Amino acid sequence: MSCFSLLVILSLCLSYYEVIEGNQQKQARVDDSFYCVDIYKQPAFDHPRLKNHKIEMNPNFLVNPKMNNKAPPNFEFAKLGTSNIACPKGMVPIQKTRGSKIRPLSASHPGQNFATVDAVNVNVRGAYGIINLANPSDVGKGQYSAAQIWVQNGDNVIQAGWGVSPDLYGDTITRFTTQWTADGYKSTGCFNTQCSGFVQVDPTLHLGLPFSNVSVVGGEQFTIGVTLTQDGNGNWWVVVNGNIKIGYWPKEIFTSLGNGANSARFGGLTFANSDGISPQMGNGLPPTYDLRFTCSIIEMQLVDDKLVMHPVDPSIMKTNLDTSKDCYDVEYLKEQKGMGQVMIFGGKGGKNC
Repeated sequence: MSCFSLLVILSLCLSYYEVIEGNQQKQARVDDSFYCVDIYKQPAFDHPRLKNHKIEMNPNFLVNPKMNNKAPPNFEFAKLGTSNIACPKGMVPIQKTRGSKIRPLSASHPGQNFATVDAVNVNVRGAYGIINLANPSDVGKGQYSAAQIWVQNGDNVIQAGWGVSPDLYGDTITRFTTQWTADGYKSTGCFNTQCSGFVQVDPTLHLGLPFSNVSVVGGEQFTIGVTLTQDGNGNWWVVVNGNIKIGYWPKEIFTSLGNGANSARFGGLTFANSDGISPQMGNGLPPTYDLRFTCSIIEMQLVDDKLVMHPVDPSIMKTNLDTSKDCYDVEYLKEQKGMGQVMIFGGKGGKNC
């Protein structure tokens, strides 16, 4: 190994996380945030169904879905990560476990709440939306707060967006967070790369990274564009801000998502702690029509069988709120000028939501 490569790898052992100060991110040094591994020896290939999987370095799109790489007026895409340090050639970054190795909860688990807008009974190959970046202020041990996009077929689920979890990350920073399962989180799936399954291909940006900025209530608004889309080989890619192809979940690890999704969801979710106290969702405020003061997902779109993106059809969209409006709320605003199809959500949480 060259001296240069050794220095690069050593520098990655001292990466960065970000402490929120207004909408700015103050860098703080932290040990062992991520490490570089041989792309062919990454955790994905410990999965028994991926022993003979051939890595795709780029999606095999028969037709490239048109993905936005610009945010609408008055919104700005946040940068993913605080450093441009890349792994050496042939290696990829994998997030180190800084908190606990925890598993996502099943949808029916007590203490989990949803405030979403759902497209059900559909046949789609993906979903896209621009998610407002918030940092709920009261997320504590045993709690989780997130804003995500889902694709689902039966018990097979992929979710991607932002999440705050002291248990998962060891801090309360807003980070790019994904999760997946092939059986409704009974025995398969995990957050990010905490289990085998997700194939990382980008040499710099990876699951679990913090964002450079978050939105300020009433002030500057920061977002992330998230695409979950299936390519011509049936693999499910996650693409950030229109052109950053982080990696994919191979079709082999699923039992029903190989032929597309029959539902897509947009919105927020939370987990309560063992005392039954739920954290804030979104920015902690109930939804309001002024998008400077609420958490939102705009430009909601679905990908059809020809891998063409279309705005969601209002006639098939349903709001889903599984708790009292004293805790959380959700509204579907449909078409809004310059912002496409829009949904808003959030709330303060509390006891016994």
